[in-house]
Amino acid sequence: MLRRTLVCLPAAAALLAGCSSQRLQQGEAFAAYLSFLFRGLPALKALSAWDQPPYFEAVEAGTGRTTTGKYTERLVVSSQTSVEFRREWKDADAARQVFPDMHPSAAKSLMQRSEAARSLYLPTSRLPPKLIVDLVSPQLIQDALGPGADLNERWNRFYERYPESRGIAHFSAAGISVDGQQAVFTYELGCGPTCGCGYAVLMRRVKGAWWVEDHRMMWIS
Repeated sequence: MLRRTLVCLPAAAALLAGCSSQRLQQGEAFAAYLSFLFRGLPALKALSAWDQPPYFEAVEAGTGRTTTGKYTERLVVSSQTSVEFRREWKDADAARQVFPDMHPSAAKSLMQRSEAARSLYLPTSRLPPKLIVDLVSPQLIQDALGPGADLNERWNRFYERYPESRGIAHFSAAGISVDGQQAVFTYELGCGPTCGCGYAVLMRRVKGAWWVEDHRMMWIS
């Protein structure tokens, strides 16, 4: 029994190391994507006007008025990954239809790592300068919105608690290719009763840094 346990230990250690590596790569890819959004970093390929990063009308904190412009320097991010995209992407083949250049192993990893919500890691040292990210649990997000059927009131309460926030962002888990050079995930942003969008994101590691390779709009409201 002892011998069998000792034999299994290296395999378990390797599995844990692999999970830790994927979590780190995922966090770095998420941080690089936020730089793409907030700093206007270019993608590796030309994006259509439809697939460019969005600039929406956002409800000003506590006023009910709207303002049009670029992102503010604050964002509330759910501390758990989202699995909502699986309603559209039933399997790895469906994901690859969105991004034909996606490596099959990245698509497979995405589906495996999105079977359930996971805690989200964001390396603060990799975030864009001056960007304030509030990593907030789903329960606290619901508490900030508060109860009631009036969506305008609920969003005003949210912006009172998180003034100058761009809204609430949700990342899915990231699928990482076997060579660690490609990552795929979804990003969804809610910013008001009729303000929001969802994107599929394909990223590639170039000389040790993550860059957006492709960016596709999934929905908009």
